[in-house]
Amino acid sequence: MHSNGSDLKRPSMISVTNNIRRLCDRFTWVTLIALLTAVSVHGQGFERSFGGPKEDQGQALITTRDYGFLEVGWSESLGDDNDVDFYVVRTDKDGIEIWSQVYDKGFKEFAKDVIELEDASLLIVGFREDTPGAPVMGHLLKIDSRGNEIWDRDYSAGDQGLKLEQIIRSEDGGYLLTGSIELEETGRDAALLLKIDEDGQEVWRQTYSNGYLDTGVGAVALEDGYILGLNKSDADANLDIVLIRTDLDGEIIFNKTWGTVDRDERIFDIILLQDGNSIAFAGNTDNTGLSLIAKANLNGDTLWLTEIDASDFGEELTCLIEEEDGSTITAAGNAVSANALDSDVLLTKVNSVTGNQVWQRILGDDDVFYVSALVTMASTPCFVRRPDWQSAMLPELLETFSAELEQDYVRTLGRFLALQ
Repeated sequence: MHSNGSDLKRPSMISVTNNIRRLCDRFTWVTLIALLTAVSVHGQGFERSFGGPKEDQGQALITTRDYGFLEVGWSESLGDDNDVDFYVVRTDKDGIEIWSQVYDKGFKEFAKDVIELEDASLLIVGFREDTPGAPVMGHLLKIDSRGNEIWDRDYSAGDQGLKLEQIIRSEDGGYLLTGSIELEETGRDAALLLKIDEDGQEVWRQTYSNGYLDTGVGAVALEDGYILGLNKSDADANLDIVLIRTDLDGEIIFNKTWGTVDRDERIFDIILLQDGNSIAFAGNTDNTGLSLIAKANLNGDTLWLTEIDASDFGEELTCLIEEEDGSTITAAGNAVSANALDSDVLLTKVNSVTGNQVWQRILGDDDVFYVSALVTMASTPCFVRRPDWQSAMLPELLETFSAELEQDYVRTLGRFLALQ
């Protein structure tokens, strides 16, 4: 169903989505699914699994500057002390492993997101527990392109817990980290924005509490600030989506709730669209019975809202990307199978202007798939890198390529094709 939305609102969380997560926790591999989303969904692709005999999960996936892939998550299989560690896998363009590495800083470490820098080094963000029962701390790890550690930083809330979920570049320099923090006065979670400089040193932090529990999912960077997407829960476990726009210091400009009285809504991903004047976000609604994609302007006003009914047993869209020409948005997530014992990959495309669904696919077999990230292969929504889209070439690299084409186009094209 498609509707031109206004405000939304809803009650308790469904059991079937929690079942998806519990089932996934029993599986012992990390799966990399690369989809040709810019062309036909029937195009050639591949599936690769990484990990060992215990639980290993992938959480974020990016295309690297040499057109390979890098996935981060955590592993219980590969460390030498039987706990959970940061786990990073680097592959070529065909998903063949180049190197993999675990990073053990204490008792448990969970990697949640990653970005690649101009020098091909990587910043990996997540959280860790130093010793059993110790407060959870936000954690940032910088490694080079071969996986060697450069430095790491912890972000603490004292005796309270602090978790980091996402990292993005800030328009005024440095980086913005999104997550949640346990409030000392209530013991409940509030959404968190944490600004750091290029060396990972904290510049400022801001917390945002709208209800009983608030969890920051992600943010987008604007020239004059940020838009934060978070999930708000009240004492009765009613769930709503909240959009908060802030200035460059994290001070609130507006705070808008998307929710309906009789249905829960949740957000899992948020992106800035190529026009620079709108955002899109994905999640689910109707107590996770329907998946959700919405588009809003930078004032948080709804431009369109599309609900998709792909499964009778529960679904969610966890990630989305904008296509190269800006005409469509592709989102991926999970749909519970008819026997409710496994989940399949849900993939859908909608028109960026109207929100009308173009197509949907459900992919899977008897295994459990939980989709955390979506990237394009053999294409890019933006050919030149920009702050909100890092899976593209640097401007100076494009200039060098253009100059080499003028000097010797035969040799230059030969070198270019050899990379494909």
